[in-house]
Amino acid sequence: MKKQLLLFASHQFGYLTDTLKYCEHMDGRYDVTYIGWDYGKMKIIMKGIDVKYVSRAGHLLLRNYRLLKALHREVRSGRYDVVFAHYTRGISLVKLLNPRQRFIFDIRTGSTDRHAVRRRAYDLFMRLESTVFREVTVISEGLAMQLGIRRYDLLPLGADAVEAPQKRFSGGCMQLLYVGTLQGRNILECVKGLHQYLLAETAERTVLTIIGDSPGRELEEITAYISAHPELKDSVVCTGRLPRRELDRYFREAHAGLSFIPVTPWYTRQPPTKTCEYLLSGLPVIATRTEAHMRLLEGEEMCVLINDAADDVAKAIAVIRAKLPYADAAALQQKYIRYTWRNVVNAHFIPLIQQAF
Repeated sequence: MKKQLLLFASHQFGYLTDTLKYCEHMDGRYDVTYIGWDYGKMKIIMKGIDVKYVSRAGHLLLRNYRLLKALHREVRSGRYDVVFAHYTRGISLVKLLNPRQRFIFDIRTGSTDRHAVRRRAYDLFMRLESTVFREVTVISEGLAMQLGIRRYDLLPLGADAVEAPQKRFSGGCMQLLYVGTLQGRNILECVKGLHQYLLAETAERTVLTIIGDSPGRELEEITAYISAHPELKDSVVCTGRLPRRELDRYFREAHAGLSFIPVTPWYTRQPPTKTCEYLLSGLPVIATRTEAHMRLLEGEEMCVLINDAADDVAKAIAVIRAKLPYADAAALQQKYIRYTWRNVVNAHFIPLIQQAF
């Protein structure tokens, strides 16, 4: 008889990549139930996963109470061997009410609030709630250090791999790719950096494709800048957000990836998922000098670390172009193969679940 596993997160099922990939790569090993909010997005159905949605109607406190109540009710049923729970404020109360239930308390991110007081308060509260749980998992050593959590198991980020093209860049038009949110990322600096590069006498044709959007005005600001500088019309392509199934061709056509995470206290230790996707697609990377990037890319000759400014982007484009003829896509992909979701699930997630049984 299969073990019963309960997954809990505030996200609608399928829209938190980590839990989606755990479910994809467990290969039916457990009977899995998922509890999360219903954001009204398209429902994702996966064979063998029983999804229970919770309404988000009402104000924040009411929504959180309803979500935690649904988790408590499910745990009290006594059906589950292990509960794997992503952090949601107040979750320690559910554990205190069910002291015999085996929980794994998982932390994927710290606060990214720009206001220091609110950011520190959120992180402190999360650390205090973590003390209620015997088993704690954290996405990176840097984040655990930031939160002051000493007793934990590492459950690292993963990424999808695209088949690495067996081609080398031999000049001509260079294709740069940015995939990810535009919210709070200052991607306009990348466009300005490309603009600076193209204005140089020695510049060669380069196209930056930007895939992503945000709830703010970031995309509008980028398109406005392009409109104000017609010479960029054929050098910057903004597609908006695309479904994952449509991204593969962009990864195959690109020569290098751009991972532009602002170097700030609230972002510097955030694991760079898209950077791993670039590497697993055989793409050299231009990446900002965050702590997480410096750990991941230490000693990597096919990557360029920069500050989060347009001047640095312009210089890095010239440097990465010079490196591209020597890039070996298959070798780069193989070097980072441990970050594929299948490897993360088999080497980390499943052993943690088995250990908790």
